[in-house]
Amino acid sequence: MKSFLSFLFKSSCVLCERKTNDIICEYCHNQIISCEITNPLINTNKDYALFIWARYENYIKRAIFTFKYDNKVELGEVFGQFLARAWVDNKLRKKGKKITVVPIPLHRKKLEERGFNQAELVAKSFCEITGYNFLPNLLIRVKNTDAMFNLGTLERESNISQAFTIGKDYSRFNRQHSVIILDDIYTTGATVEEAIRVLKTLNIKVLGVVAIASSLTSINKK
Repeated sequence: MKSFLSFLFKSSCVLCERKTNDIICEYCHNQIISCEITNPLINTNKDYALFIWARYENYIKRAIFTFKYDNKVELGEVFGQFLARAWVDNKLRKKGKKITVVPIPLHRKKLEERGFNQAELVAKSFCEITGYNFLPNLLIRVKNTDAMFNLGTLERESNISQAFTIGKDYSRFNRQHSVIILDDIYTTGATVEEAIRVLKTLNIKVLGVVAIASSLTSINKK
């Protein structure tokens, strides 16, 4: 009877609705983990460090879509934990390092439609484990940009140009800190590079960019 009641009162996995004690079940956890890459520090020709947790394919693609468009806000905590643990495992959490994490913001209209900023939820969870400072409103999006997935490189750059400005958290920003920008998906880098440009106008040092997943061909799975 006790085991039956325990099963009965378990919650459902937000991805597949199997019974589980956690946000996602063991099956979905393993499927997501299978998309993790071997070396999350990606070598690029950019002037910032790039940390990617997984390839944007298969189960991770579905999980991110569910997170963003099916109102499964709990997945922000899950993705933040995956990112933070990989960050710690790769010995990137230096003791005494002064870091502020800034999520890529959504435009006000899109935020009203979705109800939450997925990058903000992931960044909050990431900071809870790493102990980094969290300023969700250091940047604000002032341009309601088009969806990027069907755009080429030049179209992306034009679309995101002048999209950001400094937000209300600037008064709380510690000038001794470096910034990590966090987003859910990294494609060409156009979005984060526009954010970096705005931060650099105020001499804010950007240490790097962290994302859940990327479709870059230069990254390999485990």
